[in-house]
Amino acid sequence: MKKKPAKKKIAKKRAVKKVAKRAVVKRAPNAPEKKEFAVSLVLVDQKYEATGKTVTECLNQIKPGLLKSKGIFIVTSDGKKSERVMFPFEMKRLLSGNVAKIVFDKHMTAALK
Repeated sequence: MKKKPAKKKIAKKRAVKKVAKRAVVKRAPNAPEKKEFAVSLVLVDQKYEATGKTVTECLNQIKPGLLKSKGIFIVTSDGKKSERVMFPFEMKRLLSGNVAKIVFDKHMTAALK
């Protein structure tokens, strides 16, 4: 049997529609607002305060010394306020470790929104 010769493929011409160009409006990039955080630690008889760009920066500034009672951390930013009551062992962990500071920062900034 003879094989049939292969057919040549012919490219079909497609109709091209002309579309008006869209006007592109260039806008200034949205610069994030720089927030200022204020953290205060209220113990039985003393109050420690610090301000900074982040909550972790504020926590690095607070040096209460000996912790033997419950404390209240108050974080304020842009007129919003969030509070957290902590036991002494939680405060020691928070003020000495870096991971705890990062987690506390995330929780408190989320509570401010």
